[in-house]
Amino acid sequence: MLSGVYQLPCIEGSGEFLVDKKEQGLVQLRDLNKIRGELSVRFLENVKNREEAAKSHLDLKEHISKLELEWGSCDGAHDMDKGFEVLDVLKPHRNLDDLTISGYPSVKSPSWLESDWLRRLKLICLRDCNRWEVLPPLGDLPLLGTLEVRRMEELKALSQEFFGHAGFPSLERLLLERLPKLEWCLVDNDKVLQNLRHLSVAGCPRLRSYPTHPRTLRHIAVLDKEKIHFKLQIDSFELSRSFCHLVSSSFHVLRSHHLESIEDMEIYVNCLVHMPMIVFHNMKSLKKLKIFGIDEQNNCSVITTLLGENGCPVLPLSLKCLALEKCYLQPSSFSKLLNNLSSLETIRLSKCGSLEIPSLPTTGKSAPIEDAETVGHLYL
Repeated sequence: MLSGVYQLPCIEGSGEFLVDKKEQGLVQLRDLNKIRGELSVRFLENVKNREEAAKSHLDLKEHISKLELEWGSCDGAHDMDKGFEVLDVLKPHRNLDDLTISGYPSVKSPSWLESDWLRRLKLICLRDCNRWEVLPPLGDLPLLGTLEVRRMEELKALSQEFFGHAGFPSLERLLLERLPKLEWCLVDNDKVLQNLRHLSVAGCPRLRSYPTHPRTLRHIAVLDKEKIHFKLQIDSFELSRSFCHLVSSSFHVLRSHHLESIEDMEIYVNCLVHMPMIVFHNMKSLKKLKIFGIDEQNNCSVITTLLGENGCPVLPLSLKCLALEKCYLQPSSFSKLLNNLSSLETIRLSKCGSLEIPSLPTTGKSAPIEDAETVGHLYL
């Protein structure tokens, strides 16, 4: 912790600085230009004014690679105005790789994020900035590989201004979480997000249309309600594998993506919706499908969501493994689901009740599975 060390100008290493109202505040950082690695500056709401913030001389600290700027509780218009004045002069050195802004109380972006000053940035995380309405043109940062935007109540749109002229040329990972008012204002533009591999969206109910994404996309996660165990799976998943992870009420998202390379898909059924043929039409590589009925009170057949308007199955012929959990099955619809799946090798059932597997073209026989708390397997 660096608070109170303003008399040690030669200090080196990473650190955390806590702004104290009773001491000299950010002035204590003025001569600590040998700090290297990571620097976290917390309780920025205690900074008295723009002049005090400017004396920290963050732009002279060239050895900092990772910077976090954090505000605590802020209320009222005064904190909003002062917050902008403080952040606007806390311009980091242009060598910065990783930037996190947390709890920022103002509406406007700092001028140094509106420009190309931080051209070397590789990661940006913006979180709990509840008044921030319009994001700066982050798409013009040439090396930005990861962008996380979390819990920003007033953020309204990801527009052309946000994508800039370059459209995020290096971005591989985009995470949008708990943004209740957010909408896309740029749709079906194949010149943006050209290298996106991982798209994760949680708690963004107004995101009804998505940009057309490139064939580089390997992991899609769209969740209506944030679940911790979902998040862990997302964070630990290897991006080199083809994977898609979503809840059933977000099937509309799939229609605007290139899905030819998706091999492994998980669906969490939080509501009964019919998936038209177009959802799986391009999923010619799908080999493994898992369906989880996350609402235990649901006594309707989940499988009916996988049947087209004429009762025909919509699953791709490439499917080899089908796993169902808490899916309350009707034998007739399950039989239709399995028709024409000539490549199917394995069916796994968990907590689906008693079920008799119907005769299949590949086996010519039926096999009963008594299923309570255990998992049943059928290898074809």
